[in-house]
Formats: sequence, C-alpha cells, structure tokens
Amino acid sequence: MGDFSTLPNLKSYMQIATAVTTWDTILATLITEKTKAIKSHCGDAIEADDYIEDHDGHGQEDLILNHRPINSVAYVREDYSRAFASSANLDTTLYTFDSTADETNPGIIEFVDYRPPNGKRNVRVSYNAGYATIPTDVVLACHMWVAHVFEQRKDRGLTNQSLGNRSYGLDLSEIPADVRKLLLPYSTGVRSR
Repeated sequence: MGDFSTLPNLKSYMQIATAVTTWDTILATLITEKTKAIKSHCGDAIEADDYIEDHDGHGQEDLILNHRPINSVAYVREDYSRAFASSANLDTTLYTFDSTADETNPGIIEFVDYRPPNGKRNVRVSYNAGYATIPTDVVLACHMWVAHVFEQRKDRGLTNQSLGNRSYGLDLSEIPADVRKLLLPYSTGVRSR
C-alpha cells in the first residue's frame, strides 16, 4: 500500500500552507520513515495481505492466527502427512471467524462441532488479514510522530552532548507516548502461540 499518509494531508494536520514547500522533502521522507517504524512496531500487520500458516492441532475449539483482523479465509486444511492437498480442506460449515474490520477482531478461527486432531503442524490456514483502509488512529499516529520529529529537528545536535560528567541525548526513533497509546490496539497484530 505504501505510506500511511500523504504530504498534503500531513501539511493540513500540521497547519502548513500548501504553498509553503520549504520542508516538503523532509516531511515526505519522515512520512515514509515513520510509516515503516509503525509497521515494524505493529508487526507489519496493518495493511491487508494474504497469509498461509501451519499450526499444531490440539483438539482445541479455536485457532489463534498470527495476523488480524481476518478479512477472509481461503481454506483450513487438516493433514497428518502435511501434504495439504485441496482434498484436505475442511468444510466451511466446520469453522467460523469474526470478519469485523477493526481492532476488536481477535484473529481467531472458531471450530463448530469439530476439533482438529492432535498433531504437529497438521493444520494449515490460508487467509487474508489486515486493513484494506488504514485506520484513522494509525494515520493520526503517523501525523503526530512526524510532527514530533519535525518540531524536534532543531535539537538533533543534542544527540551526543555532554555537560560535566553527564551525557544527554535526544532519541527521535523513540515512539512518543501519545503515539504509542494510539497504536496500542494495533500493536498486537502479530502473535505467537
């Protein structure tokens, strides 16, 4: 998908007139940089994408996938031999999932009158998860972080200053607390069992 914002949208947020182009290059660079940082922080799970995952069967009633929200499930296959041919597809009436496209979607497949048998990596799921449209909270977090770094640009020289026997620094890669709070619902996008 690309960046989580555009230069015109960011300039509007920062109340910079569109005619003022002095900082356009640095702002565009910061949008890209902070988009990458947010994707990394959230486990690259913001944008919708296709995934194939193998899971252990434990007779459980649900299967927690690594990405959310689930948009669609192409198939769930159960196969001890792990060949996972299409003949191993489970009937779609044997499972369900929440397709709510927001941060409340738990990314869980729930089995209906079926439990995958015990086995090592004997269940394969092919699905699409993530957001087709980037959530407004994530766009706002990107704007806020870019604005924070941009406002601190004058202090970049402080990164390795010493005063007496003390050293002071400014880490602009650190996620500001208000940005971290906005990203919290999305930062559990990739999970491991």
